[in-house]
Amino acid sequence: MKSRIRFIGDLETTSLKNPILIQGLPGVGNVGKLGVTHMISELNAEKFAELYSYTFPYHVLVDNNGILRLLRNEFWFAQLSKSGGEHDFILLTGDYQSQTPEGQYEIVNLILDLAEKLRVSQIYTLGGYATGSVSKNPKVFGTATDLSLIKHLKEENVEINESGGPIVGASGLLLGLGKMRGIEGACLLGETSGFMADALSAKVVLEKLIKLVKIDLDLGSLELKAQKIEEAISYMKRRQRPGVRGRPDIESDEEKDDLSYIG
Repeated sequence: MKSRIRFIGDLETTSLKNPILIQGLPGVGNVGKLGVTHMISELNAEKFAELYSYTFPYHVLVDNNGILRLLRNEFWFAQLSKSGGEHDFILLTGDYQSQTPEGQYEIVNLILDLAEKLRVSQIYTLGGYATGSVSKNPKVFGTATDLSLIKHLKEENVEINESGGPIVGASGLLLGLGKMRGIEGACLLGETSGFMADALSAKVVLEKLIKLVKIDLDLGSLELKAQKIEEAISYMKRRQRPGVRGRPDIESDEEKDDLSYIG
C-alpha cells in the first residue's frame, strides 16, 4: 500500500478564494489537533479528502458500533469567502503522524501536492512547545518562512522562537518543504506541559491565529475544556501524599526538569 489521498465528494478547486492551509495533527499536548478540530466544528467545514499511509502505526481504530477503519489524516474546507471573508480555508488533522522520517517526507510532499493543486497561498501549522510544567497563562511562540510574516507575528504579540531548537514532524516539514515550492507559512506553538491534551494552550494559539488570518471564531467550548482540565489538575494536587514529589505535569517551576521540546 502506497501513501495516497482519497477524495470524497466534489470540491471545485477554482471556487476557492486565496485558500489558507491550517494544519493541526497529533503532537505535543495535542495542541494542534485540538485547535483544528475546534475550527472544523465552529466553521461547519466539510470533509473532502482522506490520506492513508503504510507509515502510520500498524493498527486500526474501532468505533462505538464495533466498525473498524484504517488510520488516516483528513482534509476539510470552509468557504468563508461566500460570506465576505478574505480567504477560504483548508483544515488538516488526523489520527497520527508518520512513524518514520521517510514517511514524514513522503506524506508532507503529498499534502503539498494537494496544496499546490488547490492554489494554497499560505500555510499555518499549529503545535505545542513542551516546558514540563503547567502554565495558567501559556505563551504562544512563532516562527515563519520569511521576515514579512515574522513582522506580522510580532504585531500580534507572538513571541518569536529564537531557541534554535527543532520543530519536529509535519508542523516543521510543511513549512520547510512548502518554502521550496514558493508557499509562505508560519508555525504557532502553544506553551504546554506536554503530558496531557492541553485545551488552554490550543485556545491561546487560536486566539493568535484568528487575528493573523482575520476570521471570527467562538472559543467558548475550548475554554470549558480548559477549565475542566484545570479542575482535574487541582484534584490531583490535593491527592498527593505529603513528602512525595509530584508528577512532572503538576510540579512547580522550581521542581521541573528541563523538558523543552517543540512539535
